Amino acid sequence: MEKIKVSDIRAKFPMYADMSDDDLLIGIRKKYYADIPMRKFVERIDYDTDREKYDPTSSMTGLQKFAAGYGKAGADLARGVGQWVGLTDREDVAESRKLDAPLMRSGAGMAGNLTGNLAAMAPATLLPGANTLGGAAAYGAVTGALAPSTDGTETLKNIGIGGAVGPAAILAGRGLGAGAQFVKGAVEPLTKKGQERMAASVLQQFAKDPTRAAASLRTAKPLVPGSMPTLAQAADDPGLAQLERTLVNNPETGPALAARFADQRAARLGTVKDIAGTDDYYNAIKEGRSIFAAEDYSKALGQGIDPNMAQAMSPQIKSLLGRPSIEEARKRAVALARESDIDLSDFSSPQGLHWLKTGLDDIISGASSPGSAVGKQKLRALMQTKDDLMNVIEDLVPGYKEANKNYAAMSRQVNSMDVARDLQKRLEPALARYGANTRETGQAYAQSLEAAGESVKKQTGMKLPLRDVMNPRDLDSLEGVARDFARKAKTEDMGRAVGSNTMQNIAAQNLLRRTLGPTGLPQTWTESTALQTFLSPLTGLYRLGGAEKRVMDRLLDATLDPQDAAALLRLARTPGLLERVGPRAERFLPLPGNVGLLSGGLVPAEQ
Repeated sequence: MEKIKVSDIRAKFPMYADMSDDDLLIGIRKKYYADIPMRKFVERIDYDTDREKYDPTSSMTGLQKFAAGYGKAGADLARGVGQWVGLTDREDVAESRKLDAPLMRSGAGMAGNLTGNLAAMAPATLLPGANTLGGAAAYGAVTGALAPSTDGTETLKNIGIGGAVGPAAILAGRGLGAGAQFVKGAVEPLTKKGQERMAASVLQQFAKDPTRAAASLRTAKPLVPGSMPTLAQAADDPGLAQLERTLVNNPETGPALAARFADQRAARLGTVKDIAGTDDYYNAIKEGRSIFAAEDYSKALGQGIDPNMAQAMSPQIKSLLGRPSIEEARKRAVALARESDIDLSDFSSPQGLHWLKTGLDDIISGASSPGSAVGKQKLRALMQTKDDLMNVIEDLVPGYKEANKNYAAMSRQVNSMDVARDLQKRLEPALARYGANTRETGQAYAQSLEAAGESVKKQTGMKLPLRDVMNPRDLDSLEGVARDFARKAKTEDMGRAVGSNTMQNIAAQNLLRRTLGPTGLPQTWTESTALQTFLSPLTGLYRLGGAEKRVMDRLLDATLDPQDAAALLRLARTPGLLERVGPRAERFLPLPGNVGLLSGGLVPAEQ
């Protein structure tokens, strides 16, 4: 079919000389050939004229073209929505393209159109999920659906390309970030600063609560002089306990930790031994107490009984002396006095009451000894009777109370030594032995400390808190040993409960962790044997060069020094520009492609 020349049409309609070719043809089609589709009509036209001569934009300034292109973006979006609801047919879209073709061929017009589409689509990037692959795909597909099209095939192309361009843009951005991190991670093991960051990263990775662990480590202190805590003991963190357990089982780091545990055992035993004292010192302290006590009691007993107080307390004294335990104590007192060549007959005198108390003490001592047949209730009754007897004597004999007070003060050190010597006697092998079960030894120690304390209470006959009958500083030290045991046992239990990772391929895991971070892939892949094998040539070089060992040594230093470990846990690696901007920019990465789609740059329109 012979085509109709535009020049012939213009010759026939000279009155339209100021119109562009496209405007002229569109007007003629509407008036004379409306039944012919625009595409078919255009195929029959021969553009044999100078198009620029009739370009409607030729007289427009750049700013005007930009504004026109900006306005076209809004109009096209309206057409795209309109074609879905039946307000715009595809012929209108084709006609608008013909009309806008000169504008879109100009740089200013295209720039305005891109800017308009950018302004229209930018708010959508703030929608929830826009920075995810699925969200970006949906965002792009909707953009493609809203792009005006001349037929269904073009619409499907728009939707398909839009749905692909969004996720592709995000994946490309993540790939760029992963590549940058791979390069940084590959260099990191080769520098001292990088090794420091790697050690910090391992600690932060293992810690269940790095902030809380760092706070605990900063305030860590020995519970026993010389028993310096390790990282896990001070942090009280299950993840760090797992890390320490792994280092204990590592042949390169295990010996140093074993030496630390040996120092802790020696410090615990040394604390107990220091309080227990040598036999000579113990005997000298007891002998000194006896000498001074004899002088105090002799002086007190020589003062006599207060007659007014004796008359006032007569009923109370009569009731007390009538108790069966007092009768038994009287017999015991007579026997003891005879051993000292004293004929004891008057129990109403200060000396008689003192010997009566001595006899009751002897009964209580026998009842408190291991294997005694005396029951708890009977022993409790004897202790109560002694308390009542002591109160009576102290009221009747004014100086006796002061003598008792002095004796109790001198007994504090003896009592401390008695408790410590009892603990040493029971537990010295377990305290010193390597490989002894920490939990069992600690529990046995705590039980023995409690039993020794009760024994001292019974020996003194005073139902007072242990802190009142012992040197408080000694008691604090002995209780510190118990807490030190408990802390060590708790750490061991936590390490076993969490599990055991190997500390091999630190460099590979660090490299994978940094590389996988920007991609959003699971961090558990860092433990993948296949991925670590893929990196083995690189990590093998690190091992040969000693880089990985230096990281292990740095971890060991931190494990032996809680303050150092706290500093590493607080060491924040300064992220690079790409790391800081990348996650926030992801939602905007599909935007250029979607804007290009609306502007016709991704799917060329069929004219």
